[in-house]
Amino acid sequence: MRFAFSGPRGFHGFHSYSVHPGQEGSTAVLRHTLAMTARGPARLTWPLLYRPLHDAVIEDGLDRAARACTGDVASPARWSPYVRLLRRLVRLLPAAPQVRPHA
Repeated sequence: MRFAFSGPRGFHGFHSYSVHPGQEGSTAVLRHTLAMTARGPARLTWPLLYRPLHDAVIEDGLDRAARACTGDVASPARWSPYVRLLRRLVRLLPAAPQVRPHA
């Protein structure tokens, strides 16, 4: 699966997930790829805000995929103190307006 960025402003590129044959003893490898350039203010917001939160979400998702496929996660990801702080701060922001698709 491949997802192109549509925002925030200054983020250009894509995310993708792909499944690959595993090494001996494993059945498959789920890989996340991020190919992106940041321009303008995104050159600062990416490393300071978005990247730590992005990485935490991806790691949680990959842990969930492993748990769903194998019933276990050998070494679950843990949020850093910085990610926990950012998540608390994000909760204080006003909610984004809901966008409804056209029928």
